[in-house]
Amino acid sequence: MNYLIVQLSVNEALFARFRKKGRELVFVEASRDSIDTEHPFASLLTEIKKKGISEEKVVLAIPPSRLFMREVEFQLTDRRKVREVLPLEMKGETAVDTDELVFDALPLAGGRFLAIWGKREEIAKEIGAMTGEGMEPEIVTASLFHWH
Repeated sequence: MNYLIVQLSVNEALFARFRKKGRELVFVEASRDSIDTEHPFASLLTEIKKKGISEEKVVLAIPPSRLFMREVEFQLTDRRKVREVLPLEMKGETAVDTDELVFDALPLAGGRFLAIWGKREEIAKEIGAMTGEGMEPEIVTASLFHWH
């Protein structure tokens, strides 16, 4: 199984491929391209796809600057249920109507969660560009949540 990691920042895209070999991930290749009006993100995907293989899991890491966060407390422990109630809980707390946002939550200690949300249209635009090239991401995340 191969993995393609696409990490976006405000003005560039990093593409990295890894191959699973036994219990390890082995680095295959990487590239970095600028994103601007002459070279939009969607235009970079065609070349990246040519280098891939058909059985490739795609992970998209969006820029952390597109996300908003707040620590919240819930009596719930099931992350799925917390995600369901977040839009109701955050109604009136966000500058944008909650129908225009997507939500997730990361569990913290003591029954607390890190509520994370972003604008649906912005995130859908990046996913749509990748899906249009046959590279639909299985995971959408932000690099911020993987740094130690």
